[in-house]
Amino acid sequence: MSWDKEKMDALIQMLSKDQAILFLGAGLSRGSGLPDWEELIIFLCGRFDVDCNGLTGMQSYDSDKGEKLQVLATQIESKALAQNQTIELEIKRKFFEYTSLDTTVQEKILETFVGQGGVVFTSNYDDLIEQAAIKKNLKTQVYAYPNILRTIQTGLNRILSDKEYYNILHIFKIHGTILDSSPELVLSTKSYETAYSNENLSLITLLADRDIIFIGCSLTDHSFGTQYRQYAGTGKWMAFYAQTDILAPIENKIIKDYNIDAISYQVRDLKDNDAHKECLMSCFDHIYAHFGYRHRKMIKTFADIDAVRRNQQITAVTISPELSSDEMHFEGIAHLKTVTFSGDYVGSRIPANAFKNCTLLGSIDLPKSITHICVSAFENCTSLKQLSACMHHDCNHKLSRISVIQERAFYGCAEMGGIFIFDESCSFDCLPDSVFGNCYNLQSIELHTALTSIGAACFRGCTNLKSINLNKLFRLKRIKKEAFLECKALKFVEFPIEFEEIGSGAFQGCTGLCAVFLSQETKTIGDFCFYECRNLSYLNNFDVCKIEEIANHAFGRCEKLKSIRFPTNLLEIKRDAFISCRNLSDVDFSNCNAIQHIDANAFQNCPLSDESKQRIAAVQSSTKASS
Repeated sequence: MSWDKEKMDALIQMLSKDQAILFLGAGLSRGSGLPDWEELIIFLCGRFDVDCNGLTGMQSYDSDKGEKLQVLATQIESKALAQNQTIELEIKRKFFEYTSLDTTVQEKILETFVGQGGVVFTSNYDDLIEQAAIKKNLKTQVYAYPNILRTIQTGLNRILSDKEYYNILHIFKIHGTILDSSPELVLSTKSYETAYSNENLSLITLLADRDIIFIGCSLTDHSFGTQYRQYAGTGKWMAFYAQTDILAPIENKIIKDYNIDAISYQVRDLKDNDAHKECLMSCFDHIYAHFGYRHRKMIKTFADIDAVRRNQQITAVTISPELSSDEMHFEGIAHLKTVTFSGDYVGSRIPANAFKNCTLLGSIDLPKSITHICVSAFENCTSLKQLSACMHHDCNHKLSRISVIQERAFYGCAEMGGIFIFDESCSFDCLPDSVFGNCYNLQSIELHTALTSIGAACFRGCTNLKSINLNKLFRLKRIKKEAFLECKALKFVEFPIEFEEIGSGAFQGCTGLCAVFLSQETKTIGDFCFYECRNLSYLNNFDVCKIEEIANHAFGRCEKLKSIRFPTNLLEIKRDAFISCRNLSDVDFSNCNAIQHIDANAFQNCPLSDESKQRIAAVQSSTKASS
């Protein structure tokens, strides 16, 4: 079967934004063997003695038919109320007559349009989409009327903007569900409008600006346009629509009135379920083959990985428990965008270089079984934005139960932004060298209290890093060289009580750093440690710490530093230690009992007061005399 290339391209472009909502109508359920909307209304007319003879002779494509069905639905509700009966019970009885229903189309829809997560709206009462999700091993969250009224307004916006969107199938059942313990179901447009307006809620405004794909909805349904699109929203709407020769002018009117594109397919008889299924499945196969972002491959062997490497259409994969950690080598597959793990995955290790240089990899949902992240596992995954499924709205990445993390594990993950948390279930004691180097968009780090050291260049070049919870890491003893080099957004640093050693260049070039709260146990501040911290103006506890020497260039170019009182144990101030501290005028050696040497260039280009110069000269002369 051939398809309109222009419309198909438009649909694939819509899907590529990964924000499209599916809207599933009664026609889809009818294809699985359940009654469609018309058949349900006729059944209820019989149960509540409502005359439906007006439908006789009307064709499926008659433009007045949808309105006529709505009139009958309202009459049914009135009769039920007058007879003190519930239509919900009759609907549920009707639907429960059907067993062993076919969910093939629903499964194909999820496979084609959803992948591992997304948003589905449906006016259907049945649970066919939930059954299909179970068969596809998808995590689901169902929001059904009437409870939906309390969650939909804020919930939908949060879901579509949150990272959890990509890993959970969110199903909004706007008319209720036969599985809910609540007796309430929406039948007519009137009852629908009353229910939602009572909550000051309008799906018209909520959905009009969203991209929506309609499947199984009748374009002649009175409510199709009027309920959901009374004004011209910015969202792109597309509908799969069965067409006969007679339907063409109706379709054109719908497109014109409600700005809906119809991807149409030809059937002889609108009641022919097999024909609908054949056409839809053909279309979905076409989309699945050409829409790589949702073209997901199950990875069971190294040969499967090689197939992904050779086929640029495959940009999303699911890793099966059958794949061993030693075989997990996706290094350099530049077209890979999404990685998930099967729900029953039990492997514990992401091996060295596993996803290194997968430059388009945007999300990976690590399973709970992972405890080891090895050398360069995600190095240079420059598009990686979502590392794990974090259910906290204020957190972008959260890792639990990690016992081993190795060098350069996330080096160069430039797009990995927001907050990164290692929770208290993590047990590794050293954050290794360069593990987050050049993660430019990382803003905040919360580390677990088991840490004793932070490795060399660990956060080097994280230019947007604003905060790190060092003060809460009561076991932390040392920070190695260049650990926070050029973390320009870092404002202040507070060290824990037992902290001892700051390596060379650890905070060099942190131009936003204003205040440093040292531990009294601090013994070492290395070369260039705070060099070019141009806004550093406050050094707390410096005068009472255990430092014996101030290394070369340690505080050079700290241009906001005005005064400093040196600690009791100080023995030596080395070359250029305070070079070009252009506001440093006051130095105090009154605590120093054993100082032995001050380099002649230690305070080069500092506007020292005469009193400070005299103090330095006195120290220098006393050390010469003693020598």
